[in-house]
Amino acid sequence: MDAAIRLYEWNTQVGAGFLEVLGHLEVVLRNALDGQLRAWHAARHLAGEWYDDPLGWLEPHRAEDIREARDRLRRDAKAETPGRVVAELSFGFWRFLLGRRYQTSLWAQVLRHAFPHLQPQRRSDVYEPIQELNGLRNRIAHHEPIHHLELPRLHNSILLVGGYLDPEVRAWIARVSRVPTLLSTKP
Repeated sequence: MDAAIRLYEWNTQVGAGFLEVLGHLEVVLRNALDGQLRAWHAARHLAGEWYDDPLGWLEPHRAEDIREARDRLRRDAKAETPGRVVAELSFGFWRFLLGRRYQTSLWAQVLRHAFPHLQPQRRSDVYEPIQELNGLRNRIAHHEPIHHLELPRLHNSILLVGGYLDPEVRAWIARVSRVPTLLSTKP
């Protein structure tokens, strides 16, 4: 019984460490994607915000994610600003924007520019680790075990994607991450 409790406690600790660095990556990722979408939208002199989807590029599920984000702001009596809408969108929303469905539209024309250090610029090289990291984040958030996963590789994926965005992001996340130390203490 003691071994099971030690493993459970360690699983919780390493999950918390992962949530910290996943949170850092999520904020940097969404800001980079949002920045590219804003610039693209403004350069075309389109009305409203990029998430108003004036060209009808977003699939219905993504448009629904945006509507729900706006509804949460209204329900919480918060003014709707672009920054708040973007912050209300989930990690999964950004993951889906990098999906195959958007290969010839959003990726080809806009989002690949958010990853200047990804060479060659293959969408799948970003999407696959982000998809896996989104799954890890959700497992942790739902208090599911992660101790059996390839945690060193997943931590490296966080650093890899961060480096695609900016080498300084990778270095920052590596510097602040508690994950390597926690991994070394697995019971």
